[in-house]
Amino acid sequence: MTGYIFLLGSSRKVFGWSYHSSANVISTPLVKDDHVFFWKSIRKFEALDAGTSQVNWPYQTSAGIFYSTTAMDGLVIFRYGHGNIYALNTENGDLEWKVTTGAAVLGSPIIEGDSVHIGGSDGKFRALSASIGEVNWEFEGLQRVVVSKPLLSEGFVIFGAWDKNLYALDQNTGLLKWAWNNGSPNRIYSTVMYIPVTDNGIVSIVAPDRYPTALDIHSGKELWRSNEATVRESFGIS
Repeated sequence: MTGYIFLLGSSRKVFGWSYHSSANVISTPLVKDDHVFFWKSIRKFEALDAGTSQVNWPYQTSAGIFYSTTAMDGLVIFRYGHGNIYALNTENGDLEWKVTTGAAVLGSPIIEGDSVHIGGSDGKFRALSASIGEVNWEFEGLQRVVVSKPLLSEGFVIFGAWDKNLYALDQNTGLLKWAWNNGSPNRIYSTVMYIPVTDNGIVSIVAPDRYPTALDIHSGKELWRSNEATVRESFGIS
């Protein structure tokens, strides 16, 4: 099977160009530094010129990339399900650094400053130097896998894991500030698959238990919790 990528104009939504891929396009494309980055199912990570759709470079991978990618300062950063995190040069596709973990890396990365924050399946949540790939800190208190993208706010890193807990770590040190769960013994109701939102010191979350919940970002104290609006896992703020 083959796939297509289309670039749409912002005003009339007309095609600027289309790219006919030689295989399925699995990951969500990322547009950064005049490139369009994506992975396709023949284990190839590609960078297209955002203006012309020409292939600038390909990078052959050894496993699938089904997750979101991020980029900063000339680097595109992604992870494999088999336990590696990679940074490639955006201009030529050269490997700049690689970090190997103890298990699959299923969480999505987020960058702030020179730090990449990402959760894994080996019981650890990490902050890496985005420029050189060194581990700044590791939090080792997880009992289950992290699969979502963390929230960075007011010096906290906030994310859910399949061990039923929502965690808040110190963004600079990785120390646990607080943890919260909804009290359900069933992991299916874990606060894990969504990205929390925050405003004015309040963290708002939803989960499969269909109870929107508001927590104090500094203490993790539950401010309110209601099932009047039975939403789940898809959440925004205005």
